[in-house]
Amino acid sequence: MWTCSREINCRAFVEDAAFGSGLSESQGTKAKSRKPGFMHEMGIANSILTGVAMELQRRPGTRAVKVGVRIGELAGVDPDALSFAFEALTLDTDFAGLVLDVEYVASRGRCRECSREFEVRNYELLCPACGSLNTERISGDELEFTYLEIEESESAETGRAEPQIAESQARELEVEKK
Repeated sequence: MWTCSREINCRAFVEDAAFGSGLSESQGTKAKSRKPGFMHEMGIANSILTGVAMELQRRPGTRAVKVGVRIGELAGVDPDALSFAFEALTLDTDFAGLVLDVEYVASRGRCRECSREFEVRNYELLCPACGSLNTERISGDELEFTYLEIEESESAETGRAEPQIAESQARELEVEKK
């Protein structure tokens, strides 16, 4: 598994890399045939594939099996449209069969007065504990890679594919546990 670098997590990367700029000819044929502005989710799906292609270039002899992304409910991403766009872009490419695993994150807030964390519903930012409006959003607008599951090419010695976990993913998991 793999976690992308900070530059791949930002929305600017999604917009700059949209529609095939980082994919090889065989990987990005369908993406390159789309016009920018086709739909927001198409650009996001293409950027996910660009990130996958970049990581696979760093790890020769591997293939992507599953890619995970974290999307906040306030990110403005339609889950069905994203799945459709991802499938359309991977069809008849080297990424055919790549699974997209989406984790949706609810909008959460924290009160600056009493430090209570709470789920934001219907854009209500009032702290449920103390009634203060002095709150901040702590989640809900995410748009980031979480992992990439890859397999090595079949080994002549073992006769089976071996999954890998990237060092950056292991470090991030340790940080999240603390």
